[in-house]
Amino acid sequence: MRKRTSIIIMVVLITIILILLTILIYNLNRKVVIGKQNTEVLNNVENPANLVFEEIIETSSEEQIISPNTTITFLKYYKKCGHTLGYRELVSEDMVNLSRDEFSKLYSDWQINKFTSTEIELYKEFKGSCGEHYLVKSVDGFVAIYYLNDDNSTTLKELTEIVVKYLALEDINELENGIILYGKESLNSYIENFE
Repeated sequence: MRKRTSIIIMVVLITIILILLTILIYNLNRKVVIGKQNTEVLNNVENPANLVFEEIIETSSEEQIISPNTTITFLKYYKKCGHTLGYRELVSEDMVNLSRDEFSKLYSDWQINKFTSTEIELYKEFKGSCGEHYLVKSVDGFVAIYYLNDDNSTTLKELTEIVVKYLALEDINELENGIILYGKESLNSYIENFE
């Protein structure tokens, strides 16, 4: 009796497996033509609302537009000194929802390195130097800060209240010869050492 029950269970299982395989193979071989059927249905329908279709304009869902929180990074390369200065700012309200093409018209003399809905990077080259070159030296017993101009002349930026004679001998010698610094951070750090 046990043997007979086992054989019946095996036959039932094999039958179920065969039925499932048949259904699976049938579904894999079936062709689903949704687009063609929809097209045929639309072609057979008359235009009940007398709709006029003049021109179809293709759009791209991948087109990036500027969002209200987009930041613009401006990179300025100065040929004379070889430095690149950058700064960031948020887009103005009138730039929101502009595409890359529309935005490029606003900054036609800049190169767009990156354009996404959250970040824009612009690049431009300039002939002169970056304006962040300083000469620090001793003048009339005080520390003076000068801008270094493109033609290597200097323009006084600030005559500080730091008295040179109270500085270390090494600093005094350095200031008598003058020291050239690049960048506001370097300048501030150098001056703060004296205070």
